[in-house]
Amino acid sequence: MKLPATSIALTVMALVPCVLAQDISVKNTSSTIGNGRWAWTVYLDAPSTTLDKVKCVEYHLHPTFPNPLQVVCERGQQQPFALHGSGWGEFNVVVNVKFIDGTEQQYNHWLKLSSSSPPEAPKKPSRKKRPAVPIQKPQ
Repeated sequence: MKLPATSIALTVMALVPCVLAQDISVKNTSSTIGNGRWAWTVYLDAPSTTLDKVKCVEYHLHPTFPNPLQVVCERGQQQPFALHGSGWGEFNVVVNVKFIDGTEQQYNHWLKLSSSSPPEAPKKPSRKKRPAVPIQKPQ
């Protein structure tokens, strides 16, 4: 029995595991550690079923880092495939996700340095009424 070509293509697609790029996003957290420096963590955000297919993640940091290529193969719990670091400026991180099936997906993520708490609003000058002070004319 000979199957039409479209049936064969659909069968092959059903057998090959597929991870959609839109299932994964790269995020980061950061907090100030003083002297203009920040501690940061960059990690993957994806459904658990997608993370199950990830083998390792390569993080390509700014070339000024001593070891700009960092590889993380441990999934972790709260922040999957997390890389922790510190620095003073924002930069683009190229993230290469390597899957168990041998495929790869590349992402660009702008590492943002900002507090998790919103900045305080500038204080407005007080508009309290002050008691009137009479001005005395010179005699």
